[in-house]
Amino acid sequence: MTDVHSLAIRFADLWAVNHHQMVDEIYAPTIHMESMAALERPPVEGAEELHALEDRLAAMIPQHRHELIRVIPGDRVSCLETMVVGPTTAEYAPACVWWWVDAQGEVAYEVGWFDWEVRSTDSHVSHGLVPPNDHRRRGDDGWYRMFAEGLADGLIADPRMALTRLLAPGCVVEVVGDGPGSDIGAAVSGLHRIEVHEVACDGAVVAILFTAGDDERVSRGTFVLTLDGEDRATSLRAYWRWTLAVRADAVHPSLHLALPGSLK
Repeated sequence: MTDVHSLAIRFADLWAVNHHQMVDEIYAPTIHMESMAALERPPVEGAEELHALEDRLAAMIPQHRHELIRVIPGDRVSCLETMVVGPTTAEYAPACVWWWVDAQGEVAYEVGWFDWEVRSTDSHVSHGLVPPNDHRRRGDDGWYRMFAEGLADGLIADPRMALTRLLAPGCVVEVVGDGPGSDIGAAVSGLHRIEVHEVACDGAVVAILFTAGDDERVSRGTFVLTLDGEDRATSLRAYWRWTLAVRADAVHPSLHLALPGSLK
């Protein structure tokens, strides 16, 4: 089994000094890479396209680097929270990626959140609050899946009640990059469905990859929650904006809004 923490550290180290070596070492030659938010955008297919993308990013953000914030490893899928840094302009932007690692220890499939347009000169805003992880396992994978699906179902049925039940007093709720105080209840009001696709968990930390929509539009995002000793969330970090939703018929046909069968 691949040590995702070590792979993530190597990814961040290489991205800062040689993005082409990073692509060759970290990603499978057949990498399939999707945007978490821009569902109309075609995916990156294969290492050659990824090399070209990395060249464009290097030109846009000179001397760029990733600062790892948190790695939430799983047996089959892992979630990484990072912050992209542009040292030449002292600008920062949040990022979040989901990795499916193949038998060769390479990332074969990725879903990522990154938008340099929402960068800030305040690293605290782009980083956000990350409470400590007590590393106490709450239950088996089914427990975490039930927690995630309970949150999703509750946000559709009664957002205010669900958040009152699942969030601890004083819980910091934030769309990462916007700062604390985000009103997730208001943001999901009017949605008809939230479908949980993947859950990664590590003790007190639960990461949830989901799609959300109404009758016409669809979006995709990630919630990362940190639980307290009573299993209520002291932090809810969202990589998601309903304003980025697209019409269902605009979703690129090559995108998989759930995990592709070859990696199940």
